[in-house]
Amino acid sequence: MAQPSKTSKAAVVRTKLERVAARINKEYESEVVMVGSRMMFKRVPRISTGCFALDLETGGGWPRGRLNHLFGKPSTGKSFLSYKAIAEAQKFCQWCTTLVKQGGCDCGANDPIAAAWVDVEHSDSMEWRQKMNIDPDLFLYVPVEFGEEGIDYVSSLVRCPEISIIVIDSIAAMSPAEVIEKSASDGLSPGALARIVTRGTRAWQAGLNVKQPHPKLKEEGPDGKAQPKMWDNLCSIFALNQLRDVINSSYPMPPQPPGGHALRHMASIELQLAFSNSDFTMIGDKEAHEAAAESVWLNFMTVKNKVFSPRRMGSFQVNFSEASIDNDATIYDYAKRWGIVAQAGSWFSFGKVRAQGEEAFFGALYEQEQFEVLREAVQKKAQEEIGSLVVTAKDLVDRKPTTPLLEEARA
Repeated sequence: MAQPSKTSKAAVVRTKLERVAARINKEYESEVVMVGSRMMFKRVPRISTGCFALDLETGGGWPRGRLNHLFGKPSTGKSFLSYKAIAEAQKFCQWCTTLVKQGGCDCGANDPIAAAWVDVEHSDSMEWRQKMNIDPDLFLYVPVEFGEEGIDYVSSLVRCPEISIIVIDSIAAMSPAEVIEKSASDGLSPGALARIVTRGTRAWQAGLNVKQPHPKLKEEGPDGKAQPKMWDNLCSIFALNQLRDVINSSYPMPPQPPGGHALRHMASIELQLAFSNSDFTMIGDKEAHEAAAESVWLNFMTVKNKVFSPRRMGSFQVNFSEASIDNDATIYDYAKRWGIVAQAGSWFSFGKVRAQGEEAFFGALYEQEQFEVLREAVQKKAQEEIGSLVVTAKDLVDRKPTTPLLEEARA
């Protein structure tokens, strides 16, 4: 007797699961559950960080519709990266994450991404926003007094389809009402901040789970009439945080971000930032010292990443006077790491460019107009590692089979 093929076994299992899904959906009068092979095939839509190294090591940039947790030492670029994310995001449509242009984006909404800055530290800077070319008409400023106010504001903003980026600056600065209303000499219950942040993360995640009607796309409703297509909430929340020493431990522990464990568990990406050790080298030359004060190397590590491989490290150079990231230096570093730039002793070569010493070789790349060729080679290698960096509306709208079984059923 012939043995049943694997495909027929899988088809039996699929049919069984489809009956279960149909029964549950009928009971709740909604498409609550679905079989994996019939799910919409899509990658997680992302927005660029504005930093080549960070885009690569996070798997393509900041994930949309997720909570991102950034923490680190003072002046390590937490607010800077948030401003940079807003500046990069405002070029794209909030619904389909394609460029907003004169001819229209892929989904037809042509609605650029707007951001809200929940300012707990009272640290928002108009000068920084102007340097980074952030459109003020797409920027909502939200001042906060009590920590509970900040939690409630974010809970409301995350459900607004007009807002696609929310930055909380910062979690550590949130002051619960009981801390402000009581005297400094009064005893406070421990974990006050952790309690309100834990409550907030639950409300934020509930808001991210709610689908929103698309302003342009239509679908057939249960009554057969056209209705707005329900779209995933693609709002990205950036929770900025600081570091605090752990003083109640019986053994030394590294500094930890305050706000409890819920924030770290809920976050899709948790990014830790620190200064590069080279920043603390004494420089005698005045011009070199001033250049080092303006331009610093920052190290980062993705402590957690639910949308790519975690615990990846990298570094990038920031010029604070120009509010910019030197991606050329980072691209050159990856070109050496991947062997795109060949090294033999003190000689470096790429294509027809060959020079002795890194500085001379780096300058020769620009003189011979070969750096753009090098950039394209590095970007091609990066895309091979992480796939497409930007999701189009076609990926979000089209239902594509994840297994051959669905193609077989359609045939």
